[in-house]
Amino acid sequence: MSQNAELGRFKLLLGIFVLFCLSAFKSCQEVKYRTGGKACKTTVSNITESTGRRGRHVGYKIWYAFKNENTGKTVNGYTETGLDGADRYHKGQELTIEYIGTEIFSSRIQGSGSLFWPTFFVLSVVAMIGSIVVFWRHVSEKTAKMKRG
Repeated sequence: MSQNAELGRFKLLLGIFVLFCLSAFKSCQEVKYRTGGKACKTTVSNITESTGRRGRHVGYKIWYAFKNENTGKTVNGYTETGLDGADRYHKGQELTIEYIGTEIFSSRIQGSGSLFWPTFFVLSVVAMIGSIVVFWRHVSEKTAKMKRG
């Protein structure tokens, strides 16, 4: 196998590792919401457009303020929705949100979670193990060939 192919395998392993780390972080956040998220009622204070690259309209930010039970402080937060956000939410609408954290907050509309990141994490663990096994076998074969001659 050429050095370019070996380098390609190593880059693939590195890419899988980066995806593994990202999915681990996001799935831990989802687990925190499910196990320790606190729910509270709030009202939509504003709806603004969310833009992507090159100023393209990609959805809406739904703004709200809520009181943190731990500190007693009022915190402004928002959650991003798709293009149908303006149809589903309006200014003054009452919402139930859930939040995690005491000083650094993360909040979202209750029920908007998904199992995408935990599932992706499990798949990335499987891919990571498979890549390591293939890479290890390749290195072992190369080492054995070098020892024989």
